[in-house]
Amino acid sequence: MYKAARKIVLAAGLLVISIYSVYNVCFINRLPAERYEEIKNSKNFKKLKQGDTASDLEKRRKMWKKIVEPSESEKHRLPDVIGIGVRKCGTGPLLHFLRMHPLIRIGKGEMHYYDTADVEKGIEFYKNALPTASDNQLIMEKTPAYFTTLPDNLPDIIKRDSPHVKLILLLCNPVNRAFSDYAQRRTRRDNKTGNSTFKEYFDKYFYPVQKQFSTLSMEDDDAAVTDVIKTLRKDKPKFSFAYGIYAYFIRRWLKVFPPENFLILNGEDFLTDPGSVLEKVQEYLNVPKVFLKNDFIKHPKTGLFCLRPWWNETYNFRSELIPHSSWENQLYCAENTKGRTRSIIKKYDFDVGSFEKLKKFYDPYNRYLYNILGKTFDW
Repeated sequence: MYKAARKIVLAAGLLVISIYSVYNVCFINRLPAERYEEIKNSKNFKKLKQGDTASDLEKRRKMWKKIVEPSESEKHRLPDVIGIGVRKCGTGPLLHFLRMHPLIRIGKGEMHYYDTADVEKGIEFYKNALPTASDNQLIMEKTPAYFTTLPDNLPDIIKRDSPHVKLILLLCNPVNRAFSDYAQRRTRRDNKTGNSTFKEYFDKYFYPVQKQFSTLSMEDDDAAVTDVIKTLRKDKPKFSFAYGIYAYFIRRWLKVFPPENFLILNGEDFLTDPGSVLEKVQEYLNVPKVFLKNDFIKHPKTGLFCLRPWWNETYNFRSELIPHSSWENQLYCAENTKGRTRSIIKKYDFDVGSFEKLKKFYDPYNRYLYNILGKTFDW
């Protein structure tokens, strides 16, 4: 009896040691690029070799320290990169994460230089309004309004000032974009939509837009489109539905900037896989890929993706097993107002009929957009 009990205790002890060893391999020596779901998958435990991932993490941290070291003096200059849109398609969260890149300098908020009277203050005003940067850093600004702003030759004006600037454009499902625009208006202090449901908002502002665009064909020149846009722009809720007709707006940009100066992304992908989108952006900007696909983890409360601060040696990867407030506070997350479309879609009386009408309205314009871009999106 004593021997049998001793064997049980010994076996239990060996089991605890085995579990602890696996735990250490997966959390102490593991790259932050491993997702939480993988941690729970026992098959992945067998594939790990102790020390391999630890050395990879160390290499990444050394690279980080090297590129954050102070370089030559910083100065003001025109932007190397401009995010031109699209409003409510993820431009804010994208810049939120790009701000963490040591070689990308981004000013606060949106510049609105080319779409306001600021443009009359001259190029030196614009330069000084942007952050300073060293020669090995990029300066970036984001103003989604540029995508649709008149005059028609706005892209020419930007290219005149910054001939080699790189543009980033996030497009997203125009139906979701329209609802997100409505949702934002509902939550603003200066809310002018009242307490209207989306159906009421849709019925009031969509049909005039549909009527205006019914007078245009896909082949109409930019002047004809401009006349319609000028009319709709006077009423922001109406224009929020016109905004999703990307094909009309993008033509003028592609006439001015060559493909190598234009990165067009699907904003819907940023919601489900922000790491992959950031990898594409870093490749396009020709900067070190310090943020990888699997550096992101879903926040346990919001369900939105956050960036693990893997470069911080005090970050405890073990905490991902049992999430708690102190661990959540270490994550680098977008503002809690982001993802509004998904989080409050039921709160404001989601209406299937209105969404179906919007989808039918946008479908031909989406197909025309795909033809222009030479690729399709799953909208």
